This record gives sequence, C-alpha cells and structure tokens, in this order.
Amino acid sequence: MLTSEAFGTAIRAHWQTENNQHWLLDTLFQEDKQKMYDEDGASILAILRRWALNLVKLHPAKTSQNQKFNRACWSDDFREEIIFGAGQKV
Repeated sequence: MLTSEAFGTAIRAHWQTENNQHWLLDTLFQEDKQKMYDEDGASILAILRRWALNLVKLHPAKTSQNQKFNRACWSDDFREEIIFGAGQKV
C-alpha cells in the first residue's frame, strides 16, 4: 500500500521534472511567447523543440545547454556535430 508520504514524494518528483523541462524550453526557445493557433503546428513545434533539446543534452561538450545552442547557431560545423554526431559530416 502506498503511504501518503510516498505518494507526495512521487508527485513532487514528477512536477519537479516537468517544471525543470518547461523552464529550460521557455528559456531556450521562448515557448511562452510563441503564438501558435494551429493545433498540429503547435504539437509539431513541441516535438521539434524536445528533439533539439535532447540532441544538445547528448552532446559530450562540458558547457551549458544554452551555450551549446548559441554555438550551434553560430557554427555550421558545430550544428552538424550535434545533429549527426562527432566526426560524421554529411
């Protein structure tokens, strides 16, 4: 049987993960400022944002995710490295 303390801990852990991810998406992509009126477009953009975020998280560089996003914006080579992996240029 699940105790109320264990249930509360599980709920807080879930919302901590949700809040951290939302904060990161809002910081990097300005998600809260985006106006999307088409439901399909909004869901597609959400998928692409999470895909990009996961690729940046997987990159082995020891810099922050924000710095990786900025560097990917400035450098075609770094962006290719994030998308296709290190040492695998198209």
